[in-house]
Amino acid sequence: MHRYHFLRSFFLSVFFLLMISSCSKDEDVIKQEKEIISPSDEEEDEIKEAVASFDYRDELDRYVLTNTSKGSKLTYRWKILTDNNPVSIYLTSNLNESYGFILPDISDSAFIDIRLTVKNGKGADSVTKCVPLPPMTWNRKSKLGKSLEAEIGNDVDYDWYINQSHTGQYSSVNCGPACVTMAAKWINKNFSKTTEDARNTYCSTGGWWYTSDIINYLNLHGIGNYTISLSNATDLKEQIDIGNIVILCLDIFYVRLAFYTNLPVDKFYPTSGAGAGHFIVVKGYKIVDGRIIFEVYDPWSLNYAYSDGKSMGINRLYREEDIMKATDIWWKYAIVVQNPQAANRKRTNTRAVIVDPNRIVHQKGR
Repeated sequence: MHRYHFLRSFFLSVFFLLMISSCSKDEDVIKQEKEIISPSDEEEDEIKEAVASFDYRDELDRYVLTNTSKGSKLTYRWKILTDNNPVSIYLTSNLNESYGFILPDISDSAFIDIRLTVKNGKGADSVTKCVPLPPMTWNRKSKLGKSLEAEIGNDVDYDWYINQSHTGQYSSVNCGPACVTMAAKWINKNFSKTTEDARNTYCSTGGWWYTSDIINYLNLHGIGNYTISLSNATDLKEQIDIGNIVILCLDIFYVRLAFYTNLPVDKFYPTSGAGAGHFIVVKGYKIVDGRIIFEVYDPWSLNYAYSDGKSMGINRLYREEDIMKATDIWWKYAIVVQNPQAANRKRTNTRAVIVDPNRIVHQKGR
């Protein structure tokens, strides 16, 4: 009896051990099979047919080419067709989808053919566009705009610019005497007085000239003038339109510093901070993409000159928004130097508000 119970217990133990071992093995197999046969979470999309297309965008001194092709898993290839490449143009890119090129420095319009080819597992497609190349004008180079719409310059056929840097002991503060002498020479080719003569007339021992000194000196020499208030750039433009020139007293700090040193756009010299009162002569304007850029004689040329030796203060171009901000902050008036032939047009052809210079606060410049 005891032997029977022993054997029975032994066989039962072996059976349970086998059962436990068998269950553990089956669970491992099931887990492995689940890992092997479970489907991927990301299914591959069907490849879509390649259709080539692109746009080009004019950014004044360069073109940007934007790939607008349709399809999936595309590869791209851009090419300039050399049979219609009047100048050496090279495509550049940081991204495969966005290419571009610098506009060539040409004086006349031209055209260039650009081809885009796209490929994928379903095939290839190409598109070619004839892209116009505009002349590389000064306004494009300086990023002022695409189209020069109008321009006028009230100039004369002789030299009347004065660089205050060479006007004697008080050159550093002679912008007022220099500007009023320029205005006198513009009126009369034979005007013989110099900037030093003007300096010796008022504030002969140095110091900044005031706007009242400008007016008094013009009156002293019988040069027609009047003073207007400035509300917008049109007030200045209208004076140029009827043939006059204008003397402004402004804070030159607010005229931005030029980015391109070889172009006559923006201020060509640094200013240390606000409060830099200065006189300039406005003698013309250009309209680019609807915006006015004023042509000025800035007397503070120092030794700044272009490669041809011409002083950078000659025919400098200052933007309307800078001029208006600089005058609004410093002196919101303008001294109009009157072309004798425009004497009867000062009221009927402009909207300018003429003010009595004896009833306004005057400002100084150097």
